[in-house]
Amino acid sequence: MTNSVIRGLTILVGILALFLALRLWLDPADVAMQLGLIPQNLNGIATMRADVAGFFGTAGILTLLAAIRRDRDMLLAPAMLIGLALAGRIITFAFTEASFGAFPPMMIEAIILALFYKARETLDT
Repeated sequence: MTNSVIRGLTILVGILALFLALRLWLDPADVAMQLGLIPQNLNGIATMRADVAGFFGTAGILTLLAAIRRDRDMLLAPAMLIGLALAGRIITFAFTEASFGAFPPMMIEAIILALFYKARETLDT
């Protein structure tokens, strides 16, 4: 893939992460249901807006900045966030009877990590 394609895909990942953060701020209960989470009270809704939206907002902003500035070092934090999320899913899968539904998010995270790896090779060039 060319550098511009990698950069474009990186920008797309950043935009999608920010879009998810925005959706979490505007309608956390709906997004929670789609993600399999159950916010049981106002504290749960606040946690969705703060912690989960903060995760995606941080990843999205840093991913976009990395691509726009062509600064591969800025991808370290979002890569760590995604990598640790994937590790958490792998641990869950290893210690529970995870269903097939566990695989799509794991595949998405693995693909994003591969993209970030490739982007780190190409962004400064």
